[in-house]
Amino acid sequence: MKKYSTRSLFILLFLDIIFIFFIESLSWIIRFRIFPKREDIFWAILPFIIIIRISYLYIKGFYKNSFSSILEILFRSISNITTTSVIIIAVTFINRQLSFSRLVFLLSWFFTFFYIFISRLFVFLIYKSKKENFIILGDEKSVNRVLKEIVNSNKFSGIIKGIISDHKRRKTKILKILWKTSLKNFLKKPDRFGADAFLLVMDNLSEKEKTDIVSLLDRLNIPYYIVPTFYEIITGKVEPDPITGYIFMEPVSHPIRIEERFLKRLFDICFSLTVLILFLPVGIIISILILITSGPPVIYKQIRVGRYGKPFIIYKFRTMVKNADKIGPVLTQKNDNRITTLGKFLRRTSLDEFPQFLNVLKGDMSVVGPRPEVPEIVKTYTDIQKEVLKVRPGITGLPQISGRQDLPLDVKLKMDLNYIKNYSFLTDLRIILRTAFSFWKTRGAF
Repeated sequence: MKKYSTRSLFILLFLDIIFIFFIESLSWIIRFRIFPKREDIFWAILPFIIIIRISYLYIKGFYKNSFSSILEILFRSISNITTTSVIIIAVTFINRQLSFSRLVFLLSWFFTFFYIFISRLFVFLIYKSKKENFIILGDEKSVNRVLKEIVNSNKFSGIIKGIISDHKRRKTKILKILWKTSLKNFLKKPDRFGADAFLLVMDNLSEKEKTDIVSLLDRLNIPYYIVPTFYEIITGKVEPDPITGYIFMEPVSHPIRIEERFLKRLFDICFSLTVLILFLPVGIIISILILITSGPPVIYKQIRVGRYGKPFIIYKFRTMVKNADKIGPVLTQKNDNRITTLGKFLRRTSLDEFPQFLNVLKGDMSVVGPRPEVPEIVKTYTDIQKEVLKVRPGITGLPQISGRQDLPLDVKLKMDLNYIKNYSFLTDLRIILRTAFSFWKTRGAF
């Protein structure tokens, strides 16, 4: 469970780069009996080898404390090095100028596997030997349930340092606990309890109490893990922690994995370029019509809140009279008399949204994601609702294909949170396809 520190990560990353360079050099020397010369193809392909090896190690969790056994380290190391070796061979096959001895590849595979396996085994054994101190926090019934489970399980290797709960009984006979205190005392000064992490067992607490506790720990950057209920275990994606052997649900700093973010961003760029090129003639016609009917400016700019709460300027074709923000509310209302005749058509068909593909290319937005809101609305978000700010906002999303402005804000945010939690690239494709049909309906478009 215990994560690598930033310093440990950099040390491990540095060692991997050094050893990969050493291994490739050693493989070359064994094959050709000489250190590679400046003009040798070795120096041209070495950067590709290092980038491919390191990137795949990162994607597959080799820079996290995520191994549960020695056998898992063995099999994952074999799989990782074999896959990256195939990728490297494919690169050299495509570009024949980068190809060199097969024996070098074979030696490189063996030495790299040996290094990765030994290095991760060494780190695994060090972290395995360290016992973590935990504090259990939650309601009395849930805390007692977890304490009994820990006692009856031989797999839990951590140390329960204390309990934070409104227990009616002063003594806990289940385990020898060092101390106990109430939830009220915890909320007053949460950072005074020394432990590696909190275990949250809040089955019977109200939603507000749960939100207050989690938000407080997040705000103070205090590590915590959630002990799932039986229902969450059989329906959710939860696995035993590799260090303690106990089942935890771990909060994530970013809800979408790095390889998914890379694919999503690559798709955003390609899709946006395609749409902008194909739409250019229509965009020119719309621009001319706006100039003829209501004059400049053609593009409407507004400040919205993007990923991590960073403001950015969103682009749209102007659909309202000039200075509309100064003569009416910030948000558009039904039957808003500030909307021009052409603007009504653009809004009904959602053609006014197309300049936002420029925002996608800039990196402010994604094709699919939560809709970006104005700062005034974001200020009203609860701590849980602010989770939508962890990803890039999108041109379209689940609310846009389910009712658009007809849906209340809290409903739209729940749908966006559900999208983020269950993200997949296929979901993005489905939303885009459904958007292509729903954009031409007038329901919720004003």
